[in-house]
Amino acid sequence: MIWILALVVVGIFNAMLAQRKGYASYGWFFAAGPIGYLVLAFLPDLTPVMGKEKPGAASTRALGNRIGYGISIFTIILVLGWWLSKDVQPVAAGL
Repeated sequence: MIWILALVVVGIFNAMLAQRKGYASYGWFFAAGPIGYLVLAFLPDLTPVMGKEKPGAASTRALGNRIGYGISIFTIILVLGWWLSKDVQPVAAGL
C-alpha cells in the first residue's frame, strides 16, 4: 500500500515538472514514477521567454505530450495487469 502513496507523490512531482516545462501535467501524472520523471527531465523547456514562444515549440510540445501519454498508458496497463494477476493461483503441473 505504501508503494501506491509513493507513486502518487512521484506522479505529483512529474505533473509539476511537466507544467513548469510547458507540457500537459495530466498526461505526465501516471508516467511510470521515477522513469517518467527522468524522461521528462531530459525534454526541452518550452516555457515562453518574454511572452514569445520558442520556434518549433508546438510540435515539440505535442511530441513530448505523446511520450507522456504513452508512458502513462503503459504504466496503467502494467499496474492493472499486475493487480489482476496477483489473485490468480498458479496451476500445478500434471493436474
